[in-house]
Amino acid sequence: MADPVTDPLADKTTASETVSHTTTVTVEPPHQVNVILATMSAFWDWFDQRQVDKHTVAIATLLVTFGVVRWSMGYATTQAARPGTDIAAVLAAINVPIMALQTAVIKWYFERDGA
Repeated sequence: MADPVTDPLADKTTASETVSHTTTVTVEPPHQVNVILATMSAFWDWFDQRQVDKHTVAIATLLVTFGVVRWSMGYATTQAARPGTDIAAVLAAINVPIMALQTAVIKWYFERDGA
């Protein structure tokens, strides 16, 4: 067993004796760690209850979509000398993946939890 004079954690230890006379010592973490863990747990509970991750991803995806659509309109306007199929191919190559991403995120956003 720890010597209470030399061991600063001696008052924080608990010992239990088993049948084979071996001793198990459990050391509790310092109080400051418990406060930090409790604060982090409370924050994550707040974060989960309000579904901050869903809102953040949905807003970010809508902003990316807005930027891509705005770029697409500018591209189509400035490339008027090119054939229409070339412009359409570039716009489709850029917009199709973004629209697929947006569809998946919006579906995830509006899906009921646990359903």
